Amino acid sequence: IPGLQILANAELEKLPDDFFYKIRLASTRKTTNRVKIADVIHNTMDPQNLKPNGLERKLKDIKTFYIPMGKKVAPVMVEELIRNLEAYEKIKNSQASE
Repeated sequence: IPGLQILANAELEKLPDDFFYKIRLASTRKTTNRVKIADVIHNTMDPQNLKPNGLERKLKDIKTFYIPMGKKVAPVMVEELIRNLEAYEKIKNSQASE
């Protein structure tokens, strides 16, 4: 990936595990991104099946990556993803109060 050659190995080790995956995804065609948004929507339709540690990561990824990407390539689809995110947050909040 252009520009990443300047990063030292120590700096590369500090990057999140999914950093390069997200860069590749962000640089693909809009059609591919729409398919990924649909996949995330499908995977978040039933938040009860996600374990609490997976829930935190999923919430962060949805907020910081998939919703912004979806707003650019599939604004109507991302509305459903936002509803799923809200359902996840309700579960997270209810687990925190237990």
